[in-house]
Amino acid sequence: MKQIIMKNIRHYILCPYLIILGFFLVSCLDSHIPDRLAYAMSFSGSNRHELEKVLEYYKDDSLKLKAAIYLIENLPYYYCYKQDDLKDLYNVLEQICDSGRYDKNKYSYLSSFQYSKVPKIYDAHVINSDFLIENIDYSFKVWHERPWGKYISFDDFCEFILPYRIKNEPLTHWKKELYERYMPILDSLYSGSDVISACSLMNNYLNKYRWNYFSEFNLPSLPADFLVEHRVGDCGAMADYSLLIMRSVGIPVVKDFYIYSPVRSNSHCWNSVLDTTGTTVSFFNTDFSPERGRHVNYIKGKVYRHSYALQTESLISLRSESIIPSTLNNFFIHDVSADYFPTGSINVDCDYLSRYSGNFIWMGVFSPDGWVIIDKGIYNSGKAFFKNLEPGLVYATFYYDDNKLLHPAGPAFKIDPETGVTLHLRPVGTTTIELRRKYPDSKSNRMFMERMTHGRFEGACTPDFSDADVLYKIIRKPDGKYHDVKICNDRKYRYVRYISDDIYPGDIAELEFYGNVNDSLPLRGKTISSAPYTKKPEFDAVNAFDGNRLTYFSGATHPGWVGLDLGTAERICRIRYMPRNDDNYVKAGNLYELFYYSQDGWKSLGSKLAKSDTLIYDNAPRNALFWLRNLTEGKEEQVFSYYGNKQH
Repeated sequence: MKQIIMKNIRHYILCPYLIILGFFLVSCLDSHIPDRLAYAMSFSGSNRHELEKVLEYYKDDSLKLKAAIYLIENLPYYYCYKQDDLKDLYNVLEQICDSGRYDKNKYSYLSSFQYSKVPKIYDAHVINSDFLIENIDYSFKVWHERPWGKYISFDDFCEFILPYRIKNEPLTHWKKELYERYMPILDSLYSGSDVISACSLMNNYLNKYRWNYFSEFNLPSLPADFLVEHRVGDCGAMADYSLLIMRSVGIPVVKDFYIYSPVRSNSHCWNSVLDTTGTTVSFFNTDFSPERGRHVNYIKGKVYRHSYALQTESLISLRSESIIPSTLNNFFIHDVSADYFPTGSINVDCDYLSRYSGNFIWMGVFSPDGWVIIDKGIYNSGKAFFKNLEPGLVYATFYYDDNKLLHPAGPAFKIDPETGVTLHLRPVGTTTIELRRKYPDSKSNRMFMERMTHGRFEGACTPDFSDADVLYKIIRKPDGKYHDVKICNDRKYRYVRYISDDIYPGDIAELEFYGNVNDSLPLRGKTISSAPYTKKPEFDAVNAFDGNRLTYFSGATHPGWVGLDLGTAERICRIRYMPRNDDNYVKAGNLYELFYYSQDGWKSLGSKLAKSDTLIYDNAPRNALFWLRNLTEGKEEQVFSYYGNKQH
């Protein structure tokens, strides 16, 4: 098992940006032009004259000339993909916007389509002077038009307003076009000088228009005009959408992200707006608007920011490294964790190293597919120094050996969120532990189970349940497993249902009615219900009778209900039900394997077939980091510690 897990640690690659490093360190091609600008001019080839026109145009305006140089010296690293090769992708996105679905037979190949293999068109080879001049002039225009502009330094202007593109979207005149479209809207919404208020009102305005969320495919950056008109894509597209519009009207906005969250099991990005104090305030298009003193509430670990400019400081610091984890090999991002976690700088033990001559220790967070590297720390004498980590998460450290394989550098650790103390999870001794879940019990999961409190099961002879008898009432919150109830009632009913308490919508995963206590098959009938939460299939009444623990009925009304028209009157002797839940409880009949984290990686404590809703291991170490795997079914798994006779 150790080999399997270690193999799945996010692999290193020989960093492609070492090529960029070569460009960066080349000797000056022209003694009167900075090195990077000289390289950009050379890289542009036959298009060089267009870049020279821009520099000539601004020769008498030192600040705009400086802005032009900033854009041009980073030109060689930017490109878009040949758009003709992406037509099918755009067709799918348009179908999603029109109907919420797409032709999966025709476009099935897109699920594995790698747009990175599409031919690239480099900006330096095609960009013209008029385009760059327009972008620079409109950027300066909005910088000086807005009252908060006087608090924005030139360096921040270059980071938050000036760039003509985000990543690899096609070049368009978005800055001028969106200015003309959205500046009148901002002026109608706000006339004050508070940039946070302006951003908040603009974000609320944009939220009035439905976003068509779509993440089935790996998407390139979408054209600005397409994105604004269709409002479609994943979280990256949503952040791009907000960034484009905000920048076009002079609101200084960037895109921040975390590499991987062990809680959400994904990467994610959002926006941040630059306040007049020089600090940033984060927001996200559909979640919430910016508010001083509050950041996005995702579990992040570390936070990075996309930048237009090559981050030379990071490039130079890693110039001696031939192995860089793929998650950190992007030199157009920089660490802004200090904006989110100003404390959390720590030294951690790396005593699994017998000898080590490297400069960096890599730090990761847990994923069921292997640890995901999200940061680098400075190594010195058996310790590694990390800056600005989010408290409360579990982290682990790693190093590369001479064979370029990744190994644990020290015990897993976490920063106590209340005390700030670093706790090393170093396994010692043995103890007995009792396990009931393989994944944390979330707030939403508890809420769904709470909604069944005071709910009841009814039988009736009329379809409107006006003559209903209460067969059974749920007195307290049930847990997320099947509950079996015997009914003492000799009456017969054609209509049966579960109905929630008046203050809750109806939520239930599974519902079964039996004519006899010992029957193995439940009664069948026509599904009936109150209105589902939406018309989407995931909320439909049939989900309560499909035998799938992870599908559910969710009602739109208070109370909500779901049941069966049995066709004829039947006696009800038994009811079996399960609340809507995440299905991460230990389940009888499933095979599990427990691991703990050690100097050798994950070590197995053996596999066991669950005979009840509890697994007992009497050979577990104390003070260890554990991982419980369900070998029968399910994907969600999370590490935990064990103390006070409980999983944490």
